[in-house]
Amino acid sequence: MECIQFQEEKRYIKDFLHLPKQIYKSDFNTENPKEVKSLLLGKHPLSKYFTLHKFLIYKNRKAAGRFVITVYENDSTAYLGFFECIKEEAVATFLFEQAQAYAK
Repeated sequence: MECIQFQEEKRYIKDFLHLPKQIYKSDFNTENPKEVKSLLLGKHPLSKYFTLHKFLIYKNRKAAGRFVITVYENDSTAYLGFFECIKEEAVATFLFEQAQAYAK
């Protein structure tokens, strides 16, 4: 497995947005892809208040997990968000290990 931190690369944005469609049935996927994309690209109206550090987990060259670490200026707390992964304990463990290591 590998953890990729990305910025605005189209491939990674696409994989980040597509992962919930792979994991959930459409009835349970309530995410708004346009809004998430605007957050990922720093174009959301609230984006000026925080910085997103964006990550994807790949297993066998396929997106298997995702997360962001959100930080606010003058706040020493790192917030984990958009945590999602395939139903595999090893992927979830790896994801949390990577998030913890980055947040430190």
